Amino acid sequence: MTNAASVPAPTGGWNARDSLDDMEAADAVTMINMIPRSGWVEARRGSSVYTSFSGSLTPDGFTTLIPYQNTKLLVAGFTEAIYDITNPLMVTALSHAAFANSKFQQTAFQNLVILTNGADVAVSYNGTALTDLVVTGHPTGIFWGCNTFKGRAFYWEENKRSFWFAAAGAYQGALTEFDLSTQCRTGGTLVMMLTLTVDAGDGVDDFAVFVFSTGEALVYQGDDPSNALRWSSSGRFQIGEPLGIRAHCKVGGTEIILTKDGWLDISTALSGGRLSEASTYSDKIIQAAKSDANAYGDLFGWECLYYPAGNLFIANIPLTDFKAAPSGEPYTWVMEAKQHARNTSTGAWCEFRGWNASTFCVWKDKLYFACGNTVILADTGNADNGDPIQIECIPAFNHLGSKGRRKQVTLCAHVTNFPSPEFLVKDGMADYDVTYTNQVVDAPHTGGGAWELSDWDAEYWASDDEALLYTTEGWTDVNAFGYAVTVSMRAKLNGFSLKWYGTNYVYRNSGAI
Repeated sequence: MTNAASVPAPTGGWNARDSLDDMEAADAVTMINMIPRSGWVEARRGSSVYTSFSGSLTPDGFTTLIPYQNTKLLVAGFTEAIYDITNPLMVTALSHAAFANSKFQQTAFQNLVILTNGADVAVSYNGTALTDLVVTGHPTGIFWGCNTFKGRAFYWEENKRSFWFAAAGAYQGALTEFDLSTQCRTGGTLVMMLTLTVDAGDGVDDFAVFVFSTGEALVYQGDDPSNALRWSSSGRFQIGEPLGIRAHCKVGGTEIILTKDGWLDISTALSGGRLSEASTYSDKIIQAAKSDANAYGDLFGWECLYYPAGNLFIANIPLTDFKAAPSGEPYTWVMEAKQHARNTSTGAWCEFRGWNASTFCVWKDKLYFACGNTVILADTGNADNGDPIQIECIPAFNHLGSKGRRKQVTLCAHVTNFPSPEFLVKDGMADYDVTYTNQVVDAPHTGGGAWELSDWDAEYWASDDEALLYTTEGWTDVNAFGYAVTVSMRAKLNGFSLKWYGTNYVYRNSGAI
């Protein structure tokens, strides 16, 4: 007897936590370059070159993108200099002696951006020029990290256990050291300073959180470290070891930090401790997060950011150091990378491939990343600089209502807005075997009819951003025989967006054995 079933698209997103036989039906075993939304799953958008430099002689590239006051200017650190790239056709080097490296940390202070790289005297940028900080109290003025907290600038050095702070309302001038070594119990050195917003019941207040290389976190309350009456310790907590000085970002009133224990919500991690599942922002993909952190944790490029226009939290995961780029690419050197992305509205996760980013930023509400000697505008168009976007998803295995019976899926149709469904490659899978058997070929550019070329009343008009107003199915013969079954989706998309709403199955029940 032939049966039919309809299964919604896996809007629960990527699940790298549960076993394959214990996943929710709305989850996915893998979800690459597809974003789970509320009611559908869509292919991520593409990217295009914003500006490109000639390659350096050594393995290097853009390592810092710096939005000045978020909307006015965009500057970037490249090899030994900082450039104004606001106009991609008229790039200008900012006047300054050569830097030892361009891996800058940054913090906004009034109308300035403060930049530190651990090797050169810290500088400020006012939208026009770079100026070395003039400080007293500190022997060199060379700092690795910087932060602005309650109206004053804080700095710290690499491989040290203290921080330096300016006077109230200042970012340079007289600096005072605050030694944290007497408070540390696990050793390590200071990696990052976070600002945590807390409502303790008597109003909202900001706390300073100092995170060490061992994962020990010291929390302080107050606004003047030189005054014991206005600066006090509020707690000591243990979290996973942080994955670098940039491996954190502010999301709402909390900070998300990338650690070897996964991606943590610092506000709940500090109250729940290292073993609290509630603190793990990446709980749904915890196994993948821990695996990547331990495999690639020593590489440069770990960072994360919140991208409001896309409703996404993005964690960048470096896979290699800078190395020679493949022939034909628009850059000389490249760092291979991937990203874990979370829909901030639903909490569902996915993975991005094809964006080999060394650093990200959001400028004028748009997403940018650096790739070797090229700055890329992301989340635009429907191809990666002319190359197809390769999507891949294996939905959770499904018993189709009869857990104790085997069934054979013979036909399948993905319900999408894609006008050429025959190019959506389907692989039938059963009983947790996730082996692909079919070959993926490039889907044609089928974005609809072109103006003055297509016939009236015969084609839907093309749009770079809008999906087709109708859905397609594209029934395909598949073979999946077992107790739990699923059908994957893969494709190479170039020039067309895709939304996936559900999957229809035709199958026959078999015996229990």
